[in-house]
Amino acid sequence: MPSSQNKTEGNDDQGFWGITILDALEKNFPLNFATSEHTETNPCDSHADNANTKISWLTFAARIHDTMLSRWDMSSCGGGLKWQIYPGMAGYTYKNSISNACLFHIAARLYRFTGNDTYLDTANLVWNWLYRDQIGLVQYHEDSNSYTIYDGAGTESNCTSVSVSDWSYNYG
Repeated sequence: MPSSQNKTEGNDDQGFWGITILDALEKNFPLNFATSEHTETNPCDSHADNANTKISWLTFAARIHDTMLSRWDMSSCGGGLKWQIYPGMAGYTYKNSISNACLFHIAARLYRFTGNDTYLDTANLVWNWLYRDQIGLVQYHEDSNSYTIYDGAGTESNCTSVSVSDWSYNYG
C-alpha cells in the first residue's frame, strides 16, 4: 500500500480498483504503468519480485483479490471484511456489504477468467457470509421476488444489529 494511502484506504476503495482493473482486462486496455520509461513503484510491489516489473491486468486483479482475502476477519461476525483497513479509522469496526460484495465480484470474475477454483471458493465464502449466514446483509423476499441489501453491522455487537440504511452503491 502506498504510504500516501495508508490512512485513508478502505476495503471498498480497493475493491472498486479491482473491479475497474477487471474492466480494463475485458476491454484489452493497454497496461503502461510500469515500463522502462515509467519507473514508479508497481502498485502491487509487496507481491512483486521486482517493483518495476510490468504485470498483466489479470495478475494485478489476482493480487488485489489475495490482498483483500488476507483481511477476511474471523474474529467477529462469523467472517467478513471490515469497511476500513487500518485500526483507528472510522469504520474499522464495521463490516459492510459493499466491501464484501466487491471481493465477491472480483473473485467471481477471476474464476470466470481463469477457471481456478480458489476464486470460486472465495466467491462462495463471501456470498454465503452476505446472504445465508447469521448476518443476513442480503435478504431475499420471495413474495416480491426481490432483494434488500443492508449496509452493514458493527463488530462490537458481533454484527447482531444490522444497519438497514439503503445506499445506492450497494445496489450497483
